[in-house]
Amino acid sequence: MLGIALLLSAAGAGLALPVLGPDTSSYLVLNHGRPAGAMRVITRGDSVIVQYHHVDRNRGPRSETRYLIRNGAVLGGETWSLSLYGPDTLAHGKPLDRFEVAGDSVRWQLGDSTRSSPLGPGSFYRLRSFTPFDQALLARFLLARPDRTAQVLPGGTAKLEIVADTTLRTPAGRRHLRLAMIRGQGGPPSGVWLDQEGTLVASELGWFITVRPESQQLLPALRAIELKYRDTEGERLAQRVAPPPATAIAILNGDLFDSEHGAVLPRTTVLIRGDRIAAVGPSDSITVPPGATLIDAAGKTVLPGMWDMHTHLFHTSQSFGAVAQLATGLTTIRDLAADLDVAVSHRDRAAAGRLASPRLILAGFMEGPGRWGGPT
Repeated sequence: MLGIALLLSAAGAGLALPVLGPDTSSYLVLNHGRPAGAMRVITRGDSVIVQYHHVDRNRGPRSETRYLIRNGAVLGGETWSLSLYGPDTLAHGKPLDRFEVAGDSVRWQLGDSTRSSPLGPGSFYRLRSFTPFDQALLARFLLARPDRTAQVLPGGTAKLEIVADTTLRTPAGRRHLRLAMIRGQGGPPSGVWLDQEGTLVASELGWFITVRPESQQLLPALRAIELKYRDTEGERLAQRVAPPPATAIAILNGDLFDSEHGAVLPRTTVLIRGDRIAAVGPSDSITVPPGATLIDAAGKTVLPGMWDMHTHLFHTSQSFGAVAQLATGLTTIRDLAADLDVAVSHRDRAAAGRLASPRLILAGFMEGPGRWGGPT
């Protein structure tokens, strides 16, 4: 471990893998078209150092990740944080994460804990880095696997799918690009744009976008492709989890919490027609229409839907966050900042029944203009 640490530490600071391109590469980090940071990748022999930072309202993450890569195989690495959100591990002389491959095993150190594990051909140790460069490393490893699946240490699995394969015209000629989506064990898939050699072109198109300077003009086209994929994913999920249509729903015999009076009303039935509560009262006083969907709530508490008063809609919300909010009892959410095209599309498709989502209240961007204000 010490040998790798010394080799990596001696490499300096920089940008790109020998197999990914030139020995020095630079990437822009954009926030809604405005420069917000940078990523640099520097290669010296087998050592690669990736420096990343962005500024978000006068704060933001800074990190340095160091890899030992030989003949395309990642044999070791460590992540150092210079984060404005937390401790500066570089100043304390102790990385967040460090690992070393030796033969068919891998040994890693997370904080004060040291562990080891067999490392089969389908295993990949992932540092606590999660820069777009690190995402591209994992994508290239998965692309080389027959089933595009791997065990990701210290724990979990990853599976890659190429969801878009396109050729775009640029002033320098036509470029062949692929959008790789990586699914883990939870949450929405995360994406990365690669060229035909497997070189990182751009991160997925979120609030902050990492992109090669010469590819910046491609972002509108890449955004349209990715949003189409995300929208389709959200609507497919809604079709899969949505209950069958019902003319009426009756929640029977529950203990209903009356929020206006601070009381619990036993054996109460709630009758719903369409998207409105049609009747509430003692169970023996409510007439349930024929064909209604019946939910037995005996012994359970029935609550009014809860609101989340501060949330943000992202292009991934429709296939993960919104469904999770419904599952925790949130029936209305207030969005305080989002890309307006994403937020309005989400709201309107949810209202039309095409997404599984709480009802949305769009408040617009709640910050005023200013030196530290967000640029949406």
